[in-house]
Amino acid sequence: MQQIYLTKSQLRIFLLSYQGLITSECLPGKNDTYRIEKTVKKLGCIQYDPLNVVGKNPDLVLQSRLEGYKQGDIDAPLYKKRTLIDAWDKMMAIYPVEDFSCFHRLRNRKSFEIQMVLKNRQSEQAIDYCQKALEIISERGPLLASQIDFGVTAKGSWGHGKLSSATLDYLFNIGKLGIHSKRNTQKVYDLVERLIPESVVQAPDPFESDEAFTKWYIKRRIAGFGAYWTKNGGGWLGHFIDKASVRRTLVEEMIGAGELIVICVEDIKEPFYILAESLEALQRSLKIDIELHKKSVKFLAPLDNLLWDRGLIKELFGFDYVWEVYKPVALRQYGYYVLPVLHGDRFIARFEPKLYRTGKPFEIESWWWEKDVLKDEALLNACKKGIENFVEYLGAVNFNDYNIINRE
Repeated sequence: MQQIYLTKSQLRIFLLSYQGLITSECLPGKNDTYRIEKTVKKLGCIQYDPLNVVGKNPDLVLQSRLEGYKQGDIDAPLYKKRTLIDAWDKMMAIYPVEDFSCFHRLRNRKSFEIQMVLKNRQSEQAIDYCQKALEIISERGPLLASQIDFGVTAKGSWGHGKLSSATLDYLFNIGKLGIHSKRNTQKVYDLVERLIPESVVQAPDPFESDEAFTKWYIKRRIAGFGAYWTKNGGGWLGHFIDKASVRRTLVEEMIGAGELIVICVEDIKEPFYILAESLEALQRSLKIDIELHKKSVKFLAPLDNLLWDRGLIKELFGFDYVWEVYKPVALRQYGYYVLPVLHGDRFIARFEPKLYRTGKPFEIESWWWEKDVLKDEALLNACKKGIENFVEYLGAVNFNDYNIINRE
């Protein structure tokens, strides 16, 4: 069994390099649709979240990796070129359209799950309207759920208030409908075969068994991180791969088959794993001089792929981060929507931006430095450069209060 021994610093630099946070690993070309597509493919998927404080999560993920990325640039490959698709993966996500045919089993599992949820919510009659909904959209074209009326759900139930919303959401999750576009956070639905190639929609399940699919799914998640452990954490959310015992058994099989390589990291008991084909990228990362990547900082999304596993980030980076958006105000340590600040291979701070709206200045509510950060002139200039890049990404008018980063 092949094993590789790394320091924490070496693994940090590999993960950051692999994910495009300190290099443009495997992302040649201009900052255009192609680079967005390549980034999403490399990550496997980007988690979608409707909250928009300084851009939605996919925008925030991409702005930290692609120089010159502007808020909303992802709409071109997602809703025009349609090389990306909204679908279920790790939670609601965006992933390459060619992966759609690989998720037959996940959609079948979601079908059963949603039917049980609807039954518990006394809204199972929504399933009876599926064929009618498909006929209406087939005839009338892309529609919002609010443009179809099947009546309301049972009084006192929770979840969707309208049967049409429940019906269309179910059809979306099982792959019969796709998202044509969005009006703010509202989905405009259309028949999936009118949105992506018929060859993809009609493609049979490429996996002969649940085990074969699960192996592929595990490798896909590991590939999305660059290197990952099998320990329970946010990176393993989802059907089929959420049980540590199942993951460990299949990982051992894939190590034996030469598909995965074991990485042992100093002072971390849990081993990490990389795909055999990622070995060259790891070797390249070992030659990176991290000091050359400290001219500016990156602001990461709260649901950034790198941050999916909070335990890993705490152990590897020494950064204790919790997304407090759903916590009561009195229980928050920091703020509502707080973004981590990355400098080189270290998280140096976090900040809470004020709600941004088009045509307004970018404003920061609070900025918190991590302990033992040396706030010298070079670091403060890097932070200013990071803010300037973020203002450009937002298309904001300006940013006036650079003194906030000087405060204790």
